[in-house]
Amino acid sequence: MSPVTFNGGLRMNNLKIIFLTGGMFLFGSLTHAQPEPLDVAALSIARQVLTAGAAMVALGDDVGVAGQFVADGELVTKTLKSSAPPEILIYRGEEQLRNWFKVVQGLRGFAVVNSVEYARLVAPDLLYITGTLDLTSPDLKTTRLPFSQIRVQQGEMWKIINYQIIFSGG
Repeated sequence: MSPVTFNGGLRMNNLKIIFLTGGMFLFGSLTHAQPEPLDVAALSIARQVLTAGAAMVALGDDVGVAGQFVADGELVTKTLKSSAPPEILIYRGEEQLRNWFKVVQGLRGFAVVNSVEYARLVAPDLLYITGTLDLTSPDLKTTRLPFSQIRVQQGEMWKIINYQIIFSGG
C-alpha cells in the first residue's frame, strides 16, 4: 500500500513528521517555564527589612527581632536530624515569639548576614521572601539556615506574618 499524497505531492508520512515536530516544539515552549521577571521593588524591600533584622540579631536585640512580627505572627522551626524524623515547632503570638527570640541574646558578637534568594510582591502590601541566614561565631564557624518569610505592610513597616526557618544537624 502506498502512502496517501496531497496536493503538491506531500506524503502522509512527511505530514506526520511535520505535525510531530511542530507539536513537540509548541508543547516544549509551553511547558518550559520562562524565567520570572525580577521584582526589583520586592528585592529592595526584602534587602532593607532583612538587613535591619540582621543588625538586631547581631546586637542581641531579642525584643526588636520579636517586634518585627504582627501581633498574631508565627514562627515555624524545622529541625532536621540524621537519625530521626524532622522536628517541627510552631510559635504563635507575641508572648511565644518573645520567649523564643531570647535565644538572640546569645548571638551578640556574631556576624549576621541575611541573603535574599527570591522576593516577590504577591500584592501591593504582601511580600514573600526566601533566603539564608548566615551566623558566623567569633571563632569563625558559620551556620547557614534557609528560611522563608511572608510579610505584610502596616504603615511604613513590613511586619512578619509567617517565618519558617530550617535547622540541620545531629
